[in-house]
Amino acid sequence: MKRLKDLPIKQQLIIMICLISMVSLFIASSAFIAYDRYAFKKNMVHELTILSRIIAGRSSAAVAYSDAYQVRQNLDSLGANNTIYSACVTNELGELIAMWSRDVAQPIEKAGEPIANVTCLARQSFISRFTDGYLDILQPILWEETQRIGELHIRVELSELNKRFKVFSVVLFMIVLLVT
Repeated sequence: MKRLKDLPIKQQLIIMICLISMVSLFIASSAFIAYDRYAFKKNMVHELTILSRIIAGRSSAAVAYSDAYQVRQNLDSLGANNTIYSACVTNELGELIAMWSRDVAQPIEKAGEPIANVTCLARQSFISRFTDGYLDILQPILWEETQRIGELHIRVELSELNKRFKVFSVVLFMIVLLVT
């Protein structure tokens, strides 16, 4: 191929316009993907915070009386959301009351026993955080809306977010290929 400076000015302009258009398209698409990822994460935190408040509210009496069976039944309802990996409830001292995991079928009679390879965070200072491919949500469990009697920890897989990112990246790549 001829060097760029050896080409006629008309072809040089066409090449420059195509390159500028391709770079602009790539930057705009990348910005769209970054914003979508940010908005998706924000919406995920919002939805799961609401869900955690509901579960924490439903579990307050069971936590107050250390009823592991009832707490576990409340945690079992999280199975309706395919992205939730695990959940646990601890008392105000950080002691496990009940635990649930999508991957481990633990009998409800063993609700108060820990599940191997499942993390249960308690007494942490954050409300939500993204770490190691998961979103962790911590929700205090309150008695009479004022006294903190325990904590709910929900761990969510980010596989849906990662799939979305991969699909958008492939679409971006295909668009850039089609334009060039």
